Amino acid sequence: MVTVPDDAEIGADVLDGWVEDFAIVLGMDEYSSRLKRYHVLSFVLGWAGINRAQLIADVAEAAERRVSGKR
Repeated sequence: MVTVPDDAEIGADVLDGWVEDFAIVLGMDEYSSRLKRYHVLSFVLGWAGINRAQLIADVAEAAERRVSGKR
């Protein structure tokens, strides 16, 4: 279970939107809702884990740009 904020943004809707977007790309859009969430999140998080070094570098670069005011 993933707990999400229930504020103006409605975290569950945001997360479900991302799952739907990735499900289409991954060919999982016909899966049932619960299976879709599991398989899409597993795939995307697995990919992030495999590409961890690049993800960390990208986040660090974005943080540096934000601090320096560059875009």
